[in-house]
Amino acid sequence: MGKGALNIFFIFGFLVLSACSSGANDEKLSIYFFGDVPRDREEQLHKMIENEIGEVEEEIHISIEPVQHERILVVIAAQEGDLYFIDQSKDVFFDPVGLVPLDGLFSDDAREGSRQYVAEDEETGEEQLFAVSINEQTRFIDELDIELSNAMFAFVDKRSTHIELSKKILEALY
Repeated sequence: MGKGALNIFFIFGFLVLSACSSGANDEKLSIYFFGDVPRDREEQLHKMIENEIGEVEEEIHISIEPVQHERILVVIAAQEGDLYFIDQSKDVFFDPVGLVPLDGLFSDDAREGSRQYVAEDEETGEEQLFAVSINEQTRFIDELDIELSNAMFAFVDKRSTHIELSKKILEALY
């Protein structure tokens, strides 16, 4: 199968999955990790989140998955997650249109380290931070002693029904 035909196949699959995802559970906040985060850190991540922001009404689901380009695209297209952490080495198309601005959550140093994720907000016309770089200095990576072979980036999906909580979690983990 040629590359063009394969791309058309994936686009068609994304459209089908997007149409099927309208019945998603709004009571569950989903966090996806595509990178070097070991699967055995899931419970520690839950505890870290709970310690920082307290108990929340929503169930928090953490999914730690291998870095597979196709899987990342399917999960995002199907609106399965609210907050994403993705290995920067994966060529995932960065389009700020579907992302929540994160300005005001992070220090100027964090913003400077994430310049590639600053873009013009279509709604306001101002430059906004739409994703943040995740590396060895990031709080959860450091505290959970996670070794990254590549830096990651994190963002909140604009289609999330838990935008404010997702931003709080991202800020707590950062």
